[in-house]
Amino acid sequence: MTAVAMTPDDWDQWARRFETLYRPADRTWFSLFSPDVVYQGPHMGPIADLGAVHDVTESMFAGFGWVITSIRGGPDWAVFEYEFTGSYIGPGSPTGDGVPVTAHGVCIIDVGPDGLVTAMREYASPGEVEGQLAAWRPDSGPAG
Repeated sequence: MTAVAMTPDDWDQWARRFETLYRPADRTWFSLFSPDVVYQGPHMGPIADLGAVHDVTESMFAGFGWVITSIRGGPDWAVFEYEFTGSYIGPGSPTGDGVPVTAHGVCIIDVGPDGLVTAMREYASPGEVEGQLAAWRPDSGPAG
């Protein structure tokens, strides 16, 4: 198999595609990942089951999505910064509709010879979501 060498333009296109595909009740984003990908995140991993990662996200956040704000990479790796938004509906949510939250983080990904992601390591800002939940007030939303 001939190795795919990713370019800066390829990485930008990958980022836009990931943003478009990563949505609730939609697993088409799996198409960007190798079947044997290993994910490691701030609350899960290492795990080789993207379905479980997606299920946990869906159980905790409604209306979620990512915006990749910056991406840089080489032929078989990339690092990107992201902004995740959604409404927290998980344990301890102070409202049935969820609390709007925003989280920021960085991911490092490795790519195999077929151009699919083989490893993804996510590093989120510690306590960011928890701080937003703690500051939320039922009468007016986030404390401000």
